[in-house]
Amino acid sequence: MAWDKKEIKEVFEELNSSPKGLSSEEVGKRLDQYGHNALKEKMVMISAIYHQVPILQKTTI
Repeated sequence: MAWDKKEIKEVFEELNSSPKGLSSEEVGKRLDQYGHNALKEKMVMISAIYHQVPILQKTTI
Protein backbone atom coordinates (compact mmCIF):
# COMPACT_ATOMS: atom_id res chain seq x y z
CA MET A 1 0.00 0.00 0.00
CA ALA A 2 1.21 3.54 -0.73
CA TRP A 3 2.63 5.47 2.23
CA ASP A 4 0.05 8.24 1.87
CA LYS A 5 -2.79 5.71 2.21
CA LYS A 6 -1.54 4.20 5.48
CA GLU A 7 -2.37 5.17 9.03
CA ILE A 8 0.40 7.25 10.61
CA LYS A 9 0.89 4.65 13.36
CA GLU A 10 1.53 1.97 10.73
CA VAL A 11 4.07 4.18 8.93
CA PHE A 12 5.98 4.82 12.17
CA GLU A 13 6.03 1.08 12.92
CA GLU A 14 7.35 0.19 9.46
CA LEU A 15 10.07 2.83 9.71
CA ASN A 16 10.99 1.90 13.30
CA SER A 17 10.31 5.48 14.33
CA SER A 18 7.84 7.50 16.40
CA PRO A 19 6.43 11.03 16.52
CA LYS A 20 9.45 11.87 18.73
CA GLY A 21 11.90 10.62 16.09
CA LEU A 22 14.33 7.71 15.99
CA SER A 23 15.62 6.02 19.12
CA SER A 24 19.36 6.20 19.82
CA GLU A 25 19.59 2.49 19.01
CA GLU A 26 17.87 2.97 15.64
CA VAL A 27 20.13 5.94 14.84
CA GLY A 28 23.18 3.75 15.49
CA LYS A 29 21.84 0.96 13.28
CA ARG A 30 21.14 3.35 10.41
CA LEU A 31 24.53 5.05 10.71
CA ASP A 32 26.18 1.63 10.47
CA GLN A 33 24.01 0.63 7.52
CA TYR A 34 23.89 3.86 5.49
CA GLY A 35 26.68 6.07 6.85
CA HIS A 36 26.39 9.78 7.52
CA ASN A 37 23.91 11.86 5.55
CA ALA A 38 26.44 13.99 3.71
CA LEU A 39 26.96 14.98 0.11
CA LYS A 40 30.31 14.38 -1.51
CA GLU A 41 31.95 17.48 -2.90
CA LYS A 42 31.53 17.78 -6.65
CA MET A 43 34.46 18.84 -8.75
CA VAL A 44 33.60 21.72 -11.06
CA MET A 45 34.42 21.27 -14.75
CA ILE A 46 37.37 23.68 -14.89
CA SER A 47 38.92 22.00 -11.86
CA ALA A 48 38.48 18.58 -13.47
CA ILE A 49 40.21 19.78 -16.65
CA TYR A 50 42.98 21.43 -14.63
CA HIS A 51 43.75 18.17 -12.83
CA GLN A 52 43.70 16.12 -16.05
CA VAL A 53 46.02 18.31 -18.15
CA PRO A 54 49.52 18.44 -16.57
CA ILE A 55 50.67 21.41 -18.70
CA LEU A 56 48.04 23.60 -17.02
CA GLN A 57 49.40 22.75 -13.59
CA LYS A 58 52.93 23.78 -14.61
CA THR A 59 51.94 27.10 -16.17
CA THR A 60 49.67 28.46 -13.44
CA ILE A 61 50.99 30.71 -10.72
